Amino acid sequence: MPKFQQALYQKNNETRLVNVERIPHEEDYEDFINHLYCPDENCDIKLVYARTRDGGYLKKIKGLEHADSCVYADDEVRVVSETVYIERNGNVSSEGISRRNKNTGKKLRDFLNPPEEKEKEQPDKIKRKNIKKKSVVTEDDSNKIGIRIKYDPDSEVSKEELEQGGRKTREPAFITVLLHQISERDANKNLSTVGLIKEVMVNKELSTASINVSFENTQAIFQLPPAFFNNSIRGLVKDQLFEYLDILGNYIKRKPDSLYINTLCQTHRIDMNKLVLYVYDPDFPSFILSSNPDREFKSLSTLASMISTNAI
Repeated sequence: MPKFQQALYQKNNETRLVNVERIPHEEDYEDFINHLYCPDENCDIKLVYARTRDGGYLKKIKGLEHADSCVYADDEVRVVSETVYIERNGNVSSEGISRRNKNTGKKLRDFLNPPEEKEKEQPDKIKRKNIKKKSVVTEDDSNKIGIRIKYDPDSEVSKEELEQGGRKTREPAFITVLLHQISERDANKNLSTVGLIKEVMVNKELSTASINVSFENTQAIFQLPPAFFNNSIRGLVKDQLFEYLDILGNYIKRKPDSLYINTLCQTHRIDMNKLVLYVYDPDFPSFILSSNPDREFKSLSTLASMISTNAI
């Protein structure tokens, strides 16, 4: 189903098409979004504008359907059994970490080098499609009970274990946000963010470390608590991790502002004067060259190896 690029605004005697990116800038925004409809001339279904950190998008109200002749109508009506999710503590899969780091890396690159916006065509009339009779598709109802994972750094339960028996599993949500976009409303959240490394400090006696970062005049500390060094489920041991961090710290002293850290993390109470983000898993961070943001090192061990062999 295509995404809505436009909506029809209709109130009293005013009727006009509005592009989705212009909606947040409309006068009397709170009232404006209550009068948005499908842009297809033969469909009058109401649309909802969902605002996000990066802008927003349009969607139809759940349970309502477009007119059969509408270009936005589905050719199939899906009958899906409801899945009831049971919350369980667990951690994030390797694929989940990689996917989130990839998304945050792209967000950084788009910020540093904004992609050129293509001019959108403004057709006088929306293209029609052949009217098809909707077919009813009943989806497999075997997954009536699912597992929603609540991220717990102390948990040894993995997504793979929870999915045994064919259960549907949802990994914990991590909000992708650049460092300078973090605010008090992000307290007690799972985040995926990035910062330019300024300093690495290690305390082997307390089994902790911290990485000081900055981005767009925002300073923060990535705190690596004892769990970072003790709870790796992927075979990394404490001494290795301290060695890798020492290598990273010495590299930053020799080459300041040369690397970004791109990582999943958690927040507690947020003090914007001293922003602290907690990283509980040594597999969370990846690293990006500031001189070439397309070059990324997928893990701390990979980065340490590249530094040690003078590959960077």
